[in-house]
Amino acid sequence: MLAKLAGVAGKAEVSISTVSRVGRNTDYLAAPTRRKITDAIQKLDYQPNSVAHHLKYMRTYTMVHSTKVKRVKDWMASTTLPRVVRMFLLNEAIGQQEVSLLYRSR
Repeated sequence: MLAKLAGVAGKAEVSISTVSRVGRNTDYLAAPTRRKITDAIQKLDYQPNSVAHHLKYMRTYTMVHSTKVKRVKDWMASTTLPRVVRMFLLNEAIGQQEVSLLYRSR
């Protein structure tokens, strides 16, 4: 079973927010407290759940681009987006296309 933040807090006998401070690497914790928490993290083999974090804050920092066209430049020329947005998306799409071609050739 996966260890949770609350389990680490219980093992280290501190609050959940204190465990969170160690996870975010803030510097305003006493050394003994930090040591208790890091020991509990290691004993319980705690791994932060990035999916839960992103769901809570509703941010994933992920960009997904999917298109069925053969040439990205042709597709971008046909859209009605503002020019600055088209240029950004064009550069992103070309980069993704280059990476996919690089991995496809392996």
